Amino acid sequence: MFSGGRIRRRFVTSVAALLLCASAVAMQPAAAAPVTAGYRDFSYGSSVTAPTGQKPQSKLFFNDGSWWGVLFSTASDAFNVYELNALTQEWSDTGVVVEPRNSAQLDVLFDGTKLYVASGNKTASASQPTELRRFTYSSASRTYTLDSGFPANIVSGGMESGVIDKDTTGTLWFTYTRDNSVYVTRTDANDATWIAPYVVPTSGATGLQSEDQSAVVSYDGQIGVMWSNQNDDAMYFASHVDGAPDNAWLLNPAVQLPEYADDHLNVKSIQATNDGRVFAATKTSLNNGNAPLILLLELKQNGTWKRHNVWTVSDDLTRPMVLVDEENGKVFMFATGPCCSGGKVYMKEAPLTNVSFSGGLGTVFMESSQDPKINNVTSTKQPLNSTTGLVAIAGDDSTRFYLHNTLTLGPDTQPPETTLSSVPANPSGPGDGTFQFVSNENGSTFQCQLDGAPATPCTSPLTYPSLSLGSHTFSVAATDVASNTDPTPATYTWDVVPVSGATFNPTHDASAFEASPTTNNGSSIEVEVDGGSSSTEGMVQFNVTGVTGPISSATLRFFATNGTGNGPRILPSATNWDESTVNWNNRPAITGGVITDTGPLTSDTWHEIDVTSAIAGDGPVSFTFAPDSSDGLDFASSESSDPPELVITFESGPDNTPPETTITGGPNATTSATDATFTFISSEAGSTFECQLDNGGWNSCTSPQLYNNLSV
Repeated sequence: MFSGGRIRRRFVTSVAALLLCASAVAMQPAAAAPVTAGYRDFSYGSSVTAPTGQKPQSKLFFNDGSWWGVLFSTASDAFNVYELNALTQEWSDTGVVVEPRNSAQLDVLFDGTKLYVASGNKTASASQPTELRRFTYSSASRTYTLDSGFPANIVSGGMESGVIDKDTTGTLWFTYTRDNSVYVTRTDANDATWIAPYVVPTSGATGLQSEDQSAVVSYDGQIGVMWSNQNDDAMYFASHVDGAPDNAWLLNPAVQLPEYADDHLNVKSIQATNDGRVFAATKTSLNNGNAPLILLLELKQNGTWKRHNVWTVSDDLTRPMVLVDEENGKVFMFATGPCCSGGKVYMKEAPLTNVSFSGGLGTVFMESSQDPKINNVTSTKQPLNSTTGLVAIAGDDSTRFYLHNTLTLGPDTQPPETTLSSVPANPSGPGDGTFQFVSNENGSTFQCQLDGAPATPCTSPLTYPSLSLGSHTFSVAATDVASNTDPTPATYTWDVVPVSGATFNPTHDASAFEASPTTNNGSSIEVEVDGGSSSTEGMVQFNVTGVTGPISSATLRFFATNGTGNGPRILPSATNWDESTVNWNNRPAITGGVITDTGPLTSDTWHEIDVTSAIAGDGPVSFTFAPDSSDGLDFASSESSDPPELVITFESGPDNTPPETTITGGPNATTSATDATFTFISSEAGSTFECQLDNGGWNSCTSPQLYNNLSV
């Protein structure tokens, strides 16, 4: 888990450092300079554009304790293999050329033994073929050698960003889009021989837009192909069991909803445990600010797809990428913003056991004041773990520089932070106490405790009903998915005190008509509110008295005699008006924002509006009913049998005043009787009593109290 500080300072790979120090291979280091977040690498010159694109492709891989990349070398004017020094964060050019065409788009796969690079041109009319190069790694020389028989032709002509992967039988698969269709091909007998490409034999594989793209992923003994079809508003996914015939594909759309498709996709799978899950970072075409823009689509073990919202339209990000840390149970999402030329790279993470992302932009993963348009973040197809750590790279086409950053991965030993987001007022009146709480780690569970009772599992919001008068203390602690519990629970102490209340009828109410601006209507049995070509506003005024403590609640009640489908807005207004003289021209001014917009109101019904925010204590208070539509509202006035009401409750506070005790009856001062009876009362109802005779002990008693056999 990322727990603060610059991400770039947290990546350490001691194995890689030892191997690099021992290496005898002469490399050309490309200096890396630390920036705001990450490292500024070297220039890729002017002969290539977006060398870390395209969206479904990968450019990095991990092997023999080091991260490697297929990056553009200006010295050779070609794409070469580079090695990252984990100590200096410098990329070193090995001099191994993997693609001499500077216009090519590349996808990189390392299967643990061989390095595969599939590369081709985008232009559909391109005469040069899409090629596969396979390399063998030498641990002794820490370099890569092109195997005999390569490059091998995969397909002729251009395409939209081809992607490669390998299934469990050792067969390589390659997908691309061309001519508004999604194609696949595979190797036959060996890595250099490819069958003729064919359109995926399912619905939705044709009729694409020209920029729609596809990706291939190996998972759970199957090959999956995902592609965007913006004409169908769909992100399609089709699967093929390893070794099955080429016509045996099963369609399982990941999402198909209006404007939920775009040509941005990046697909990974859980490989080490073969639990059958696939994760796809995709982008929608929605444009409402709160609508989801970047999604993580999860193919669950039961074969269904689940959508997880990662960023919204208002976050304004683009070109998402997903990475999976199987060992530590995390999924990482990356995207660049602002759209669409880039700026910074942002990151979010979630537990694999319960995928959920918090709101906001997340953590800034790459940022440089020298490079204002960082974009096209990319990394590896491989699953991550504590040994590999995480490395991602991007480019800035305005400055022509590579940038990268790193993140250490390992067991989560950091406890979560628990925060109370909503609590009862202090003090508050008798009744229920409701709490809302959150954790800074997604997937956390909670334990709650009230007044020292044993902690129990709980969820937010949590309500404790019918709390007794007095002081109460609530605490809640989060436990994350790695079983780390917050050692400092969030705690809140408050007092529940008695409350008093009062109900007030209007001192004034009236209607004001725009069409008759000098007409007074203060004696009517109804208050009218209406819109349309001319407006009618209603006004109600109360005089609040006798409030001796903080307001707990204030409710405006009125009886609708004629309901509405779109009720008025209620606003606070000035109190310098009288129902006998008010009209449209001198109606009270509005003094604050809308308290509520009432919406539909049924006829012959009491309606209640919370106006607590408008009541400060004793004194006059006025409300204006302003129309929202031509569907008017009438409600009973103070001249009717159902006048409006203002119901106020307020805290009376703790009783710190002792009662007065009065003896109301007893024997004469001098008597010969040996029995005596006393009666007594308290100035406060509900009081209890203690009595004492002749300086003896105090004992509980009630009136009347009888003493027998008294001495003379």
